[in-house]
Amino acid sequence: MPLIDRTDWTQPSYRWQSRPRRKRLDIGYIWGLPHRQSWLKHDQDIGLRYERARHSVDVLCGRERPSSEEQGIYAEFRKYVDAWRQETNILSSIQAKVFNHNYQRIVGMGPVVLPFILEDLRDHGGYWYWALECITRENPAEGAPDLPAAKAAWLEFGRVHGYIR
Repeated sequence: MPLIDRTDWTQPSYRWQSRPRRKRLDIGYIWGLPHRQSWLKHDQDIGLRYERARHSVDVLCGRERPSSEEQGIYAEFRKYVDAWRQETNILSSIQAKVFNHNYQRIVGMGPVVLPFILEDLRDHGGYWYWALECITRENPAEGAPDLPAAKAAWLEFGRVHGYIR
């Protein structure tokens, strides 16, 4: 068996044993491409910057981002509204619309849904007047001659009391 000359770099076993082993965490780039952990850090940095920028825009515009609890309440509200509209879309009786179980569930959610109801009234219309009166125990549209006037009165009520902007 021939002896291996330790200075001979052509011997593969000697070549690989003599190089210092580096840990993967220490290597930022391998073959010019970012390492996986560098990508993860990069993505986290971008996500953090995006969240900070979004928060700054919300603060500058006067909007506050809803909490997860508010998002859950809004999702539940939307579920009931969509079901209510689907079930009562063809009905002409206001009594049948307000006594629908989904409408009653929305009323039962209480004052936390007032901003959502007022925004839905502003954006989509609908007969929300009975629910608004039940929840607030006030009726700013009492002397309104027609539905557009009642809608305007309720939206003004929402602006005055800070429910909508």
